[in-house]
Amino acid sequence: MLAGVSGPQFRKQADLRWLKAFGQPVGARDRQTVDALTAAAIPASLIGCATLTLPRYVLRE
Repeated sequence: MLAGVSGPQFRKQADLRWLKAFGQPVGARDRQTVDALTAAAIPASLIGCATLTLPRYVLRE
C-alpha cells in the first residue's frame, strides 16, 4: 500500500495511470485525494497524516 498520497500532483492523468498500474490500494492523506482516486477507479482509503495536526502556514513568494 502506498501511504500518505496527497495533492494535485497525483491528479494528473500520467500519475493516475501509474497509481492504477501499481495495483495496490492507496492510503490518501485527505478526503479530496480519496475522491479523486476513487473517481479514477483506484482503490483508496483515508488514512490521514501526522502533519495534519500541525498549524497551517502560507508560503510567501
